[in-house]
Amino acid sequence: MKPTYLRQLIREGESQTLDFKRRISKAYKIAKTLAAFANTKGGRLLIGVEDNGKISGTDPDQEMFQLQKAADYFCKPAVCLNFTVVEDEEAHTVLVVEISESENKPHYAQDKSGNWHAYVRSKDESIQAGKTLINSLKNGVETARNLSRLEKAVVSVFEDIERVTARLLGKSLNMSERRARRTLVEMTQKGVLHSHDFEKEIFYTLA
Repeated sequence: MKPTYLRQLIREGESQTLDFKRRISKAYKIAKTLAAFANTKGGRLLIGVEDNGKISGTDPDQEMFQLQKAADYFCKPAVCLNFTVVEDEEAHTVLVVEISESENKPHYAQDKSGNWHAYVRSKDESIQAGKTLINSLKNGVETARNLSRLEKAVVSVFEDIERVTARLLGKSLNMSERRARRTLVEMTQKGVLHSHDFEKEIFYTLA
């Protein structure tokens, strides 16, 4: 990877498929991000980059050790990583970590208490998956993007709000909560949305 392309990636900012990390302090902390990328559309980690996009640089060998530990021991099943070391014009070293979308979903990450959770990416966050979403990952739901006018309107709501409930969608699109819930469920079945049922009220995120 050329330094110019690295700069271009950084300018795009963090997203569903791109995350910045200054450094990896604990293997278990980064494991959920690795699992989330593998469970969603894959992505890249840029190690040695601040949240604001400033390149601070890093020791790639030390970071690769922590990342491989996270992928092999704190992810189940293990997540495959590809490493590229890039040096910018000011001699700062950035480690680029590529994670492909997995064919062996779901991947779980172990937290500091020893509990295992599945995660997915939504915008620039790694969000814990509930039972419904885990079943969808196991069944390999394919994403359908041939959306109706109503479904496009639903997707537009997610541009401003990251987590949407049936009640919130009903208010946003001036429809009954029952119809909103049915629409959200149908779009989840199509693979357009992810359903999260580990909180009191079920919420949805873009897949």
